[in-house]
Amino acid sequence: MTLAGWAADPSGNQLASAVDVAVDGVPYKADYGVIREDVAGYFRQPGLRDSGFRLLIQAGMLAKGPHRASVRVVPRGGGGYQESGTVLFTVQ
Repeated sequence: MTLAGWAADPSGNQLASAVDVAVDGVPYKADYGVIREDVAGYFRQPGLRDSGFRLLIQAGMLAKGPHRASVRVVPRGGGGYQESGTVLFTVQ
């Protein structure tokens, strides 16, 4: 299963320092820097081109049943993170 999207530094239109995806409260470091021409074009910010993230969760990492995921964006200056809302999903 792949969880993917895009994220930027919450303080402005620049790339974040890192992105984690928390699954059931456990943070997993996502690959950050995936090319997202659509995001850069939509916001007319060429600097957001590499704002994509992707996390591959291998089969067996999560038990069958319901789970919660949220995205944690680490700003450029560090000092914590901003967390998205929760997405619910089920592993079958």
